[in-house]
Amino acid sequence: MRLTKTLIASALALLAAQSQAAPTLTFEVVEPDASQVDNFYSGFQFSGTGWFVNSQAAGGFGDFNAPDPDLPGIGIGALLIAKNPLEPSTGQSQVLEIAVDGGFASALDFWWTGGRASFTVTLYKNNELIKSFDGFGPQTTCDAGVSCKWAHSDALTFEGTANRVVFTAAGDATTLLDNITFGSRDPGGNVPEPASLGLTLAALSALALMRRRKA
Repeated sequence: MRLTKTLIASALALLAAQSQAAPTLTFEVVEPDASQVDNFYSGFQFSGTGWFVNSQAAGGFGDFNAPDPDLPGIGIGALLIAKNPLEPSTGQSQVLEIAVDGGFASALDFWWTGGRASFTVTLYKNNELIKSFDGFGPQTTCDAGVSCKWAHSDALTFEGTANRVVFTAAGDATTLLDNITFGSRDPGGNVPEPASLGLTLAALSALALMRRRKA
């Protein structure tokens, strides 16, 4: 009985540790290329103009170079803000909204690139404005098209809890994002994986059952 309680406590501690990790969306290697994000990530709802794209260097539609040897965290996948990357640019501004189940506190962090237009980031709690950030782009050291060196937002800090993030790009298909981290606790954690947590709990339960039978 004591062993069972210990195992349960260990499992709960594991769950708590993973729940405290600030989730990071990496947008890596999604097929088919140029597909909308929508509700791909559990706990995150994308609405508006967000698309998975893979780098042209990897045979995709994304107008950026990857992987970058100077930035090992940047892979071949990214998030493009566009009306439709498979069609000619409209030249109009585009809006992407990400709703986060349960919200996130204190900070938002991401990488970005884009050479033809600027964009802003606005945080809300439901319909209440929390904070707005601007000054992103356009970059001036780009190759042809969107492709530029990836830039880091640094942690965009705010007070309280937000549950909606709105990216507003001044141009169509001009802004790429990657490695978006929601929150400031243990940045770089992964989006929770219910399947792996379930396997952990199942293994602990099986071990407890075996110990009881031996006793």
